[in-house]
Amino acid sequence: MGRPLVRSIVAAALGAICLISSNNTWLQRLSVSLVAQQDGDRMPGPIIVDPPGPDTGHSYVPASSIITEPRPALATIDVTYGAGFPLAAQAAFEAAVVIWESQIVSPLPIRVTANWQDLGSTTLGSAGPTFVRRDFAGTTRPATWFPIALADKMAGVDLDPGVADITARFNSNSTVNWYFGTDGNAGANYDFMSVVLHELGHGLGFLGSMTVSGGLGQWGLGTAPSIFPMVYDLFAINGSGQFLLDTTLFPNPSAALAAQLVSNSVFFTGFNAVAANAGFAPRLYAPIQFQSGSSYSHLDEATYPAGTANALMTPSIGPGQAIHDSGPIVRGVFTDTGWGPVGSCLYALSSAAFTTGAATKAGSVNVVVASGCAWTATSNASFITINAGSSGTGNGTVNYTIAANTGAIRTGTMTIAGVTFTVTQNAATTITGDFDSDGRAEVTVFRPSTGTWYIRNAVTGIDQGLVWGGSGDVPVVGDYDGDRLNDMAVFRPSNGTWYLRSSINGGLTTFLWGGVGDVTVQGDYEGDRKTDVAVFRPSNGTWYIRHSSTGALFGLVWGGAGDVAVPGDYDADGKTDLAVFRPSNGTWYIRSSITGALTTAVWGGVGDVAVPGDYDSDGRTDIAIFRASNGTWYIRNSSTGLDEGLLWGGAGDVPVPADYDGDGKTDMAVFRPSNGTWFIRNSSTGLLTQVVWGGGSDIPVLRRQ
Repeated sequence: MGRPLVRSIVAAALGAICLISSNNTWLQRLSVSLVAQQDGDRMPGPIIVDPPGPDTGHSYVPASSIITEPRPALATIDVTYGAGFPLAAQAAFEAAVVIWESQIVSPLPIRVTANWQDLGSTTLGSAGPTFVRRDFAGTTRPATWFPIALADKMAGVDLDPGVADITARFNSNSTVNWYFGTDGNAGANYDFMSVVLHELGHGLGFLGSMTVSGGLGQWGLGTAPSIFPMVYDLFAINGSGQFLLDTTLFPNPSAALAAQLVSNSVFFTGFNAVAANAGFAPRLYAPIQFQSGSSYSHLDEATYPAGTANALMTPSIGPGQAIHDSGPIVRGVFTDTGWGPVGSCLYALSSAAFTTGAATKAGSVNVVVASGCAWTATSNASFITINAGSSGTGNGTVNYTIAANTGAIRTGTMTIAGVTFTVTQNAATTITGDFDSDGRAEVTVFRPSTGTWYIRNAVTGIDQGLVWGGSGDVPVVGDYDGDRLNDMAVFRPSNGTWYLRSSINGGLTTFLWGGVGDVTVQGDYEGDRKTDVAVFRPSNGTWYIRHSSTGALFGLVWGGAGDVAVPGDYDADGKTDLAVFRPSNGTWYIRSSITGALTTAVWGGVGDVAVPGDYDSDGRTDIAIFRASNGTWYIRNSSTGLDEGLLWGGAGDVPVPADYDGDGKTDMAVFRPSNGTWFIRNSSTGLLTQVVWGGGSDIPVLRRQ
């Protein structure tokens, strides 16, 4: 072989490793236990378990010509063998090492510890990254975990001197019949060289963090709230081209993500992997029953069966099956994640996707690549315009604008440096409180003494006074007829009737729905862009909803006495979600309309007023409270997870948040009954708008209390 065999007795395997058990499939058990991070950027790698597959007959995939042609090694892999490791096994191990040295690129030696020990009768062996690293100097993708050998390569330095990059174990039990030859003629035995190639593939980075447990799919390694994906996870998409890391579509954790991971329709969308698969995203193994370990971190067995060029990293190997080639897809995956080849330009984007609301939105995405590497950026959708950064060399920024959406939810892409960037824009929705279709909420009060609505047009300044309702009525503004204009509407608790005035023709519609003690919670619960009549009954914690499109009636229990109803679109699917704020413990309980799953957040307490709204224009309702005791708004932005505390108002003020400046963001605003004044903080400028409109007995129709 011409390579020295380093022999020494080594301690037990370091960190988390990849196990191969002998039952019917190579089972990968991915452990996402929350291990304490070291220095904020290092933790043990995930665990993988891989049992061998059934006997499917003899097959042999020899190393491809790009491996066997004479050429210098692109990387150096040094192996330290433990006590008792057979010389014949070492020779087969070294043959596998030579193959990997021609497939990846690194200026630093990659250290492997290999142990020979009795693992019982149901295990062949194990291997995996000893550690994973994130946010190191030289990383191409922030907030992302990399196997330590790959992190060392990117950093250009040994981040963990004296520590093995990959730890391996192989079974010495006499029940395992090994073939130690390197010619692929394994007969009825397990080809040791193939198993070494496969396990080193996992140790080098062919693995992700996604798993399913208790009916919920989840991803990420780390200690909450600092949970980050592995680099492999960044490329996972479903059959519709949606990224599985998109928490707008697939919250982490959620049943929605679990459904994707057992759909038999999960793919790897890296540019080089797709090119290696004739332009199609390679299919990952995602059977309808999640197999902890085999699922997701392998190529699909049925698509790439034994004897074919891409069979090495599938979840099954049987006796007599020999695979001595990493395969073009695996080489593409490793190029996409950062391994090489020599002289290649490895392109990465600062993010893979962006979700926003219906309003016009400017954005940017960074291109990360070595100096001298040229790239271009093109829009594949008419509503996405690239304003700057349509081409460049080395690192750069692409600036783009998303046009206002006047229709249903839409998705478009840009191709940037050969990488797909996906934009999802939520459906056009009626701005709450917009009576004149100018895209802004109007300052409006309802005067119960006369049943009059006083609306101050935001553009023309022309005021309207229209009689609709009377004393004891509750204003329930909304777009009940779907014309994107708010309709004047009242709920009369005394007889449980809703009186709706259509903005299309001024016609009257009435519904008997609710009664004394019920709280109005109108919203678009079915996603048809029409407001549904709905009430929350605190006495039994039930929401009663009447769908506008079908007239279907629903009664759903969510909350109880003392809870404050806070409906909103918290998951950005265009539907109103059931949600309550419980002042007694300061907790928000949100029911996703996508999955029905519960999300909780502690935010606020007794005396606080819940003021949910889309304060960051990402299409999702943000959790927020107004604390009258100190006049402060506390907002938890859904797009960034960052918290804000802003002084705006005081004791006695009534919070009336809405989008008064038409920029797609909810503005902080209060109505002061003592002097009939509205104080609005424009989110677009931060400036104050002050309007005298109403009096002490008037009800601001956008009030929160």
